[in-house]
Amino acid sequence: MKNKLKKIYLVKVSPNLHAAPANTRYFMLEENQIYTTNKEEILSSPQSIIGYIFFFFSWEFKTDFCVIFPHNESLFLFHNNTYIEIERNSVQIKKILFWRIITIKKGNELPIFIKLFTPPYRWLFNDGMFPEAVEPLIDFLINDNYDSKLSNMKKLYQYISTS
Repeated sequence: MKNKLKKIYLVKVSPNLHAAPANTRYFMLEENQIYTTNKEEILSSPQSIIGYIFFFFSWEFKTDFCVIFPHNESLFLFHNNTYIEIERNSVQIKKILFWRIITIKKGNELPIFIKLFTPPYRWLFNDGMFPEAVEPLIDFLINDNYDSKLSNMKKLYQYISTS
């Protein structure tokens, strides 16, 4: 999987930020490293794989990230130098106050665990209209509309070129 993909362009999904193209930040995943980039580089590249990058706090209160991108009619997640295919109903989320454990399983492979902490101030800054925006990674993984997510991610290039 990782040998086939040399470079993946990413759009940052921020908490409490709703459809604000002016504030959109772009990144690139290349050889398991994240680099910042800009919209012009994405549009001029022949590579059209574009995914989302989610930054969050780990249980150790350090900033961590994971990447979700489409490839060959499937969604893949990259976290801690590991790629795993996200299949329908393969994600489990357990919650203890502001802490969550995300478990992603694929067949007989070892599952990936993502330990996530949501700071209380994110709940305070949210007006309640969009509670899913407090932790976008959780919202993305918890919803069951797999086909809709896959088709929306494939349209990211089109969205970037028109914004």
